Formats: sequence, structure tokens, C-alpha cells
Amino acid sequence: DLFSFLTWLRAEPARLKDKDVIYKRALDNLFKRLESKEHHASSAPHPYPDRLDLMIQYCRSRRLIYEEDGRLRCSSAFKQWLNLPTAEKLDDLLAFWYSRNHSQAHCAASLLSLLEFSLDVGSIDRDALTDLVLTCTPGVSREASVQIHNRLGVQEALLELEWLGLVRHYGHQNGVPRALGVTLPGRSVLGNRPWVEDGTWTEAFLVQPTYEVIVPHTLKLAIRDELELFADLIAVDRTLTYRITRETVYRAGEEGMSGEAITAFLEHHSEKPLPQNVEYSIREWAERYGKIYFMDVFLLRAEDPEIARHIK
Repeated sequence: DLFSFLTWLRAEPARLKDKDVIYKRALDNLFKRLESKEHHASSAPHPYPDRLDLMIQYCRSRRLIYEEDGRLRCSSAFKQWLNLPTAEKLDDLLAFWYSRNHSQAHCAASLLSLLEFSLDVGSIDRDALTDLVLTCTPGVSREASVQIHNRLGVQEALLELEWLGLVRHYGHQNGVPRALGVTLPGRSVLGNRPWVEDGTWTEAFLVQPTYEVIVPHTLKLAIRDELELFADLIAVDRTLTYRITRETVYRAGEEGMSGEAITAFLEHHSEKPLPQNVEYSIREWAERYGKIYFMDVFLLRAEDPEIARHIK
């Protein structure tokens, strides 16, 4: 979702209204691109859902986004972030998360320490872990009202760690998770354990004769980034659906990507042979690109026609 947010801003810098808040219509377009459909309406005073607010704060802190001319834009730092290994991305996200929770640093430290001790536990009781965090955190008040507030704080922190991909909740009853476990990436980050990404990310997708490209959620982000040069994301469900059109091929041409480069990329990553109609259309559209174009010109006017003919 960080990738989707940043590539969206790169393609369509979002207009900002008062207090530097993205317009609702632009936000609605963003939510259609996000893979998580749980936006988690905020109980806090900030204008965005909690999950999106966490993403925006992270991107601001790492200078992945900036404001210019009343719009929120993706910065050139995106490419560097994109090429980081997953473990390094998660390390950085966790470091940001910890600094963001500095007002509850002791509680956050206790939570992370207990999760480190639980790396190899298959199932962790969520309520028991919450109680243990409060017991192990120095200076926590035992007043009932404060305890309720602190329990909610620990469970919100666990939800944020799930958004980061470090833990996973399950065993829901009436919509409330009862258990959680540390994910494989979480074991790598929290336990400083080696983790090989092989098998985590895929490199193949399916090109349909309808000019649609069916993409798994596990496609490597660098490959997906190149795909977005000449295809538009039109649907997010169990898979991602992109569509290639004349306009998207022209867009790729503006970035210096030829029709041959597009078809070579598709042939390399497609699970099946590239449909002939798709290959033919891409080549035809790419050949047309640049045949007609606008130029910047100066118009010289002369009051005397003889002077004009002389200059011509």
C-alpha cells in the first residue's frame, strides 16, 4: 500500500485544501488503489483514517513526499526506497513506529521485548500478552480507568505492527481477534534473524487478449513499477488488474520506452505466450507515437509587409 500510495502521487499529485489536507475526491481515488480495504476510521483528531495517517507520517519523515504548488507529490527518494530489500524496509518502518510512539516508549519497548521472546510461539493469546505488557512496564498506573486506556493503547500498537507486516491477528470472535503470531518477516526484524526473500515475491503475471494484465499481490515491486509505466491499475481484488491502452503506450513513449521494450518486458514476465493481438497493437501504437506533436514557436509580426518578406 505504501507503493500504491507513492505511485499514485507520482502519476497524479494530489490537490491540497486548507491545513494541507488532501481533497476527499482524491482520497476516494486513492482508496480504490489500496490493497487493504480496512481503512480504520480514526478516533483521533487527524483528518485521515489511522492506517493512512501512519503511512503519510512515515512518508513525510523519510521525505518520500513533499508539498509544492498546493499539491502533495512523490519525491525522487521513492526509487531508492523501492530498491531496498524487504527486511530493510521493515527495519526502517519499525524504527519510525518506535520513534512515533516515543510518548509511550516504555510500553512500546515492553511490547517489542515480549514479542521477541515469543518469536517461536505458534499462537499468542492477545489479551494475555496485553496484560503482560502492562505488568512489565514500569510506572504504569493501576487505576481501573487508566488500565482500560493502556490496554486499548497496547492493542492499537499491535494493530499497527500488523499493518507493518510484523504480526498477524487471527481467531476472530465477533470481529475481535483473540490470538496473534509473529510473521516470518517479523521474526527477521524483531529477532535479528536471517531471512531469505526467495519465494516471497514472484516475477510472473498473466497477459490477457483483452489487454488486461492479471497481477498477483506478490509481484516484485520493481517489476510492478515498470509495468505501471505503460498500464493503468483498474481493479484491486484477489489479484491486481492492469489495462494496456493506446494512451498508456503513448505515456510510456513520453518516458522513452519503445514498443519493442514493452513487448520484451511482457514476454519476459508473462506466464503464457504474449497474445498476438496485444503484441501487434502495442507495436502499432508505439509506431504512431511522436508522428505528430506540438512545438514551442515564436511568432514575429511586422507592420510593413515588405519588411516581413525580407525577413522571410
